[in-house]
Amino acid sequence: TVKYLPIPYHERVGNSNIKPWHFFDFIALIFRLIVFFKPLKMFSIPAGTFFFLGVIKGIKDIIFTGAIGNLALIFIFFGVQVFAMGFLAEIIIKKR
Repeated sequence: TVKYLPIPYHERVGNSNIKPWHFFDFIALIFRLIVFFKPLKMFSIPAGTFFFLGVIKGIKDIIFTGAIGNLALIFIFFGVQVFAMGFLAEIIIKKR
């Protein structure tokens, strides 16, 4: 069984030094760490999103107009480029 015992302690004094805008610094630090150690994990999500949006837009364009529009190709190529950047960053990290 577990028995809980009260622990005497002094009240904290002073104020916290953490401000609300430190949240954005913390998020930036997390992104930097992810890009430094696992860049492909960071780049593959936006790359896949853009590629998927391009494919969906391309299918919609083919159904309604009979040809793939420029926006669909831009999304697809942008997704491929972002993935290539992540892959290149992954290779650089593995070389170190």
